[in-house]
Amino acid sequence: IWKIVIMKELLYSEFQKNNIDIEQDVFNYGISVLKEQFICIFISLIISYVLKTVREFFLFLFLFIPIRVNLGGYHCKTKINCYICSVSSCILFPTLIKFARINYLFEFILAQIYIYFIFKWGIIDHPNKRLSIKEKQYHLKKLLFLINLDDIILLISITLDSRFMSNCIWWTIFLNFLNSIIVITKRKKCQKKTSYVE
Repeated sequence: IWKIVIMKELLYSEFQKNNIDIEQDVFNYGISVLKEQFICIFISLIISYVLKTVREFFLFLFLFIPIRVNLGGYHCKTKINCYICSVSSCILFPTLIKFARINYLFEFILAQIYIYFIFKWGIIDHPNKRLSIKEKQYHLKKLLFLINLDDIILLISITLDSRFMSNCIWWTIFLNFLNSIIVITKRKKCQKKTSYVE
């Protein structure tokens, strides 16, 4: 444990030496999340190997992570819940990619609806670390590029009758939509409770 702490401090000092401006608490949180995600990915990979969905697992992560990083989303209150949700998603969605079959037209129309609502609700920042308008605009530009790219790939996949690729894109978009709707619903409930107390 003490070796990890020393490495973390050395890394932070390197950031400062290279004029990379980052707050200590944000850096520590980032390292903590990175460690948790590594454990989740390791556990998920073992289960994916057993289920024979390793290819789907890696492509799902490749497509999902960049969007989730820029979009933001739901954060569990405890580490245990975070592990359960992350591992469950990393097992369930690659399995759906491999075995679920959705009508192409239905798939494409639903994807457009999900994308519309993702952009309507916008970037979802962490409740303990609010983003500035400039930061939100930056992430929104990247998100716009990623989502549009996914949408184009989805259309090409449907045209070429590539079920594997279209499933990967569709379930990735769906999970990000689901992620957004959970946060929006929770925030509305919190606002109602606050207004009721007032």
